[in-house]
Amino acid sequence: MNYDIDSLLHIDTLVRNKVRGGSVGSINLLSEGLRSIYALSFLEAYIEEEDTLSCIIMIEDPEIYLHPQLQKVASEILYRLSKKNQVLFTTHSPNLIFNFSTKQIREIILDEEYYTIARQDTDIDVILDDLGYTANDLMNVSFVFIVEGKQDSNRLPLLLEKYYSEIYDDDGKLQRITIIPTNSCTNIKTYANLKYINKLYLKDQFLMIRDSDGKNPKYLKKQLCNYYSQRAKEDLGNLPKIEPKNVLILKYYSFENYFLEPSVMKKIGVIRSEEDFYNILYKKYKDYLFKLNSFKKLLRTKNFRIKNKQDIKDHIEDIKIYVRGHNLFDIFYGRYHGTAEQEILKKYIDAAPRETFQDIFDAIDSFVYFENRKKWWQQKQPYRMETNFCHFCVTNLFSCWHNISFVYNIVMCCFLLIFTKGRKHIRQLRQNAEVFVKKMYSSSATQYILCARIAIKCILNYNSEILFLT
Repeated sequence: MNYDIDSLLHIDTLVRNKVRGGSVGSINLLSEGLRSIYALSFLEAYIEEEDTLSCIIMIEDPEIYLHPQLQKVASEILYRLSKKNQVLFTTHSPNLIFNFSTKQIREIILDEEYYTIARQDTDIDVILDDLGYTANDLMNVSFVFIVEGKQDSNRLPLLLEKYYSEIYDDDGKLQRITIIPTNSCTNIKTYANLKYINKLYLKDQFLMIRDSDGKNPKYLKKQLCNYYSQRAKEDLGNLPKIEPKNVLILKYYSFENYFLEPSVMKKIGVIRSEEDFYNILYKKYKDYLFKLNSFKKLLRTKNFRIKNKQDIKDHIEDIKIYVRGHNLFDIFYGRYHGTAEQEILKKYIDAAPRETFQDIFDAIDSFVYFENRKKWWQQKQPYRMETNFCHFCVTNLFSCWHNISFVYNIVMCCFLLIFTKGRKHIRQLRQNAEVFVKKMYSSSATQYILCARIAIKCILNYNSEILFLT
């Protein structure tokens, strides 16, 4: 029998490296930074157990040895820990404080007698300046999105790309738009960026997007507007006025739940059938979903029980509104990672009707910046009829080339193309136009060839051909 207390309580932690063929080694072989992340993650996992007691967690300079990106990860872990526990930490990094509200931060200084004290009236501008945070990221920006999660900052651009023009530059980077991920719409990062928005004269050119978290969207919007109205009184002249149009509370619990439409998921191959969606969801409910607090709240609020698959089907909208997003999303999309996830979500957005994201687009379209950048097929009906006619002309000209009336149709088609912004649409027409030109070259009619040359040039390079046509 071993009675050595030290050996009995000793724990060896082994780490498996998948990149290096699954090799196993002691955690002591890792860098100080990775060990710090491991310690925080281990602590988080322990604290999330339901049976554990709330703790007081005190950490000195958790950013030491950490890459800036890992500092952000550490900050997120500390933020999640703070929801159930009292967390105290010191830091010299702005990356560590962005997830916390201004009321949770204190500047530590030396008084006249060189004693360490916490300044009661925290000046956020002074703290940010001391930590080296600036507004460089907002320079040359015309519109700002403030979102709650890092994942949202990756998914929102997919929507913008689909429905709006002039979103990306030639290098594939967002153009004059920035998306700032935060863990809360009331933390210091949001607060600081709103101040910079005000200083850079962006004024009302921003939209804060917040998860509904299963709560009343109208109440949450009013609460957020009131919060910043009070902050504006305390920080006179430094915050922009936050109107209801500057705040979007998502219809569903979180952004992930917009990607749970069975008919669209079947179309892109995520599930085999719509019935398969409900079968899987009901099975997962019986396995573990019923334990989720968000699911319990749903059943309590709506006063119903889930006894079979039909109950899931009847209440799917309520489920998307009240149940935590990633718990549902991961069931169907958990097998997709990184680029693969981006590709499948892009397919979903392409296949889904615009109404799937209606509340998001209503909020975005309320700003002139995006109203003017709607792609051609989103414009008002008369304009859409013209562009549809344009599409009909190009796609069907080669089938009626023998008719001399096509000359008028070609010129009209090219003229309409000049005034559309549907660049993607034009690229789709390239193949049809090339086929048409080949047919024209096989004809003996010289005027056919001339018109075809004009048409193909305008389709492929319409910006430079307007003077030629007129």
